[in-house]
Amino acid sequence: MKKMIFVFITVLGLALLFSHAAWGAQPHDVVWAAEAAIDLSKLVPEGSYETLQFFAPEPVKDGLTKVGYLGSRANPSNKTAIIVESGYGFIDTAGNLAVDMIYDAAGSFSEGLAWVKQNGKRGYIDTAGNIVTPLIYDEEDEYSYSEAWEVTEGLARIRLEWKYGFIDVTGRVAIQPLYDEASAFSEGLALVALEGRYGFLDTAGNLTIPLEYDWASSFNDGFATVYKEGKYGFIDTSGNLVIPTVYDNAIMFNEGLAAVEKDGWCGFIDMEDTVAVPFIYHDVRPFYEGFAAVNLDGKCGFIDTGGEVAVPLIYDTVDRFFEGRAAVRKDEKCGFVDAKGQEIAEVIYDDVGRFKEGCAVIGQDWKCGFIDADGNIIAPLIYDDVSEFIGGLAAVNQDGKWGYIDTAGNVVISLEYDAATSFSEGYAIVQKNGLWGILQNTAYVEPSESGKPTENADTPAAKPGMGPYLWAVIAAVLVIAAVILLWIRRKQKRRG
Repeated sequence: MKKMIFVFITVLGLALLFSHAAWGAQPHDVVWAAEAAIDLSKLVPEGSYETLQFFAPEPVKDGLTKVGYLGSRANPSNKTAIIVESGYGFIDTAGNLAVDMIYDAAGSFSEGLAWVKQNGKRGYIDTAGNIVTPLIYDEEDEYSYSEAWEVTEGLARIRLEWKYGFIDVTGRVAIQPLYDEASAFSEGLALVALEGRYGFLDTAGNLTIPLEYDWASSFNDGFATVYKEGKYGFIDTSGNLVIPTVYDNAIMFNEGLAAVEKDGWCGFIDMEDTVAVPFIYHDVRPFYEGFAAVNLDGKCGFIDTGGEVAVPLIYDTVDRFFEGRAAVRKDEKCGFVDAKGQEIAEVIYDDVGRFKEGCAVIGQDWKCGFIDADGNIIAPLIYDDVSEFIGGLAAVNQDGKWGYIDTAGNVVISLEYDAATSFSEGYAIVQKNGLWGILQNTAYVEPSESGKPTENADTPAAKPGMGPYLWAVIAAVLVIAAVILLWIRRKQKRRG
């Protein structure tokens, strides 16, 4: 009997211990925010359609995800023609319709507002679906980016009768539409143009930097590139021409240095117009993470801020550094180098992505996988499509089915969905059998303004629960008890 008790305690303890190890290998607690039972067809405005299809919901922004439909039906006045109708709206993370699908187009939410379009005119709505600005503003031309309508630094761009201005988050016209061109605010200033001359507005609408340049860029690192009479220079946020317009070309300041060109050769200057890297390259790109891509005689590599070659110029093309790693291409194959110039991943892949959360996508023979920061394959090249990692999870597709893996390559959400989005704000949208659901990663924490994670106020369960740790303690106690019982039993035998 004692032997049976000993065996039972030992087996139970080890089982619990190993189950905790397997559980602990999946640090993400993914639950249903809205069960996979959202029928978008029931959210479509009333109408009879012969065909009805839906655009895939987009990642969550400000707690809402955009949804849309496309329907067709016969034209009652012309039997040989059909009527095609579409609409966009938003659902919340519980799957409820927050904004009716009545708009011809819509953007994602930013700082509490999203642009919407009806009958060729745009306006803005809030997250409750209220129209905060009337839909009276002109549509952009086909070459404009929809992001240009997003709210930045509390203001969003509008266009009326071919002139641009800005509204604030309450919908009030903060800057009258007077300009031929306008860019989003950056570092407190917005680039505007009138009659071919460029200058800058502050958030109050004051023209703090006059319209005197032939071209200009938005501000970055406290400087904006300006172009006048065929030459480039730089101004500061006060409008002072701190670096004269003497260069043949110039790219923005980044990490304290700017890429410039003179007499056909490229190098870098600092904020005092001192040459930091000599003009010895045919092409250069801005510094990121302390390194800049350079090109000489058609071959690319990287230099550091002192101008020293950190990665030899032996590659056909290179990307910028992300998380201390940069993608490189040579002889139609791709790999990665580190800041010391070492190839941490051999240049053998057909395509690669960028590092994010310690992982990067690799592709070969039309299949995708992931490597870690040391170049080790953590997810084999078996997937047909993948997304980048967000919050420790990446969507993966195999044979038409989607699921999610963690940064160790473990499948943490089985590949059973017909469609899936990346996680955004801790939520992902998935589809199965024509119905949609919303997954929540309760381990997700929102980044603060400083860039450091902060607890998600809407997700009190964001911290890992004590369940796994409690079971680990119980398992350890049971194993120790089994060992003690074995020791007592052997001691009794010796006395006997």
